[in-house]
Amino acid sequence: MASRSMSLILLLSGTLAACRQQGPRTTPWYKIKDPSIEVVSVNLTRQTDQGARIEVTARLENPNDVALPLKDYHLTFDLADGPAVTFRDLANRTLPSEGSQLVTMPLAIAVPGQSLVGDGYHVSGWMHYEPPGEIRKLLTDSSIPLPSSSFSTRGELKSSPPSVEPPASGAGPEAPGSPRPAASPKS
Repeated sequence: MASRSMSLILLLSGTLAACRQQGPRTTPWYKIKDPSIEVVSVNLTRQTDQGARIEVTARLENPNDVALPLKDYHLTFDLADGPAVTFRDLANRTLPSEGSQLVTMPLAIAVPGQSLVGDGYHVSGWMHYEPPGEIRKLLTDSSIPLPSSSFSTRGELKSSPPSVEPPASGAGPEAPGSPRPAASPKS
């Protein structure tokens, strides 16, 4: 009877060890590396008499074998001959394990009557991310800020074409709210 119990214990412990080895890879929280952020473009996408819309696009790289939820980003955009704008928004995305993602961060800036094409800029900021496992709960419960990755670049503002061009006359459906041509009388 004792040998049967011992055999059962050895069988169960061997099975549990095999299951544990085949489970998903997870990096301990203290070995998590910060994701890298590289600004790949800064474009003026729209300008009116009152202001401008600028899009900052960054490539995020996650070197870890675990996905990292991104919480929020902070962005400061400073024009060489104009105002500085600070912007914060929720990221609402997860950076895949050992993968990359492009993130576009739009912002609006008030520059009445000023053309921005060719103006110098400095953009900098950071993104907070959640580390995996229990450390996230410990940080949150202790009111310790989440870890972050930062970015910074300088350059000259370029104009990019509008992402949606109006359809040519008779070339397809009209945009909602656009005026329709008057109907011609039937003959």
